[in-house]
Amino acid sequence: MEIQKISDRHRCIMVDKVLKGLTGVELCSKYDISQTHLSVLVNSPLWKKESAIMHDNHMGEFKGKLMNLVPAALKNVQEIMERDTTYDIVDKDTGQSRQVQVSNPPATRLKASELVLGATGLAGKDKHENSQKSVVINLVQPKWEGESATVIDIEVS
Repeated sequence: MEIQKISDRHRCIMVDKVLKGLTGVELCSKYDISQTHLSVLVNSPLWKKESAIMHDNHMGEFKGKLMNLVPAALKNVQEIMERDTTYDIVDKDTGQSRQVQVSNPPATRLKASELVLGATGLAGKDKHENSQKSVVINLVQPKWEGESATVIDIEVS
């Protein structure tokens, strides 16, 4: 069985699925239809065509607004990657307290970098299939006043 025409009811289901992101279970419950009926609708070539058009129109409507947010989003990511945080550290032997300024943890900076590269389509892409990818992470262990910090470079392949 294949649908021949998208009815108003079908369009409401499509809006809830495509634009609002409702799950199959939620759609079946809301519209009192079976999973089988929903599957027939969703897998119909007409449904696929109409839902793709709906999605593209919706995305096109907001694409300009989203593009205007890119510079601010990149600035925020850069600030996160460069932000220093101050911690109060107490020496457990002497009870002496001091403040230490630490950059964001490597995992946070790495995740922010992955998000930026992923959004640009650069993450995980490599022209040479056999070439090895690696990331160098700098771990910094702060020391007490007058001492120099210990820096450890870890290369992850």
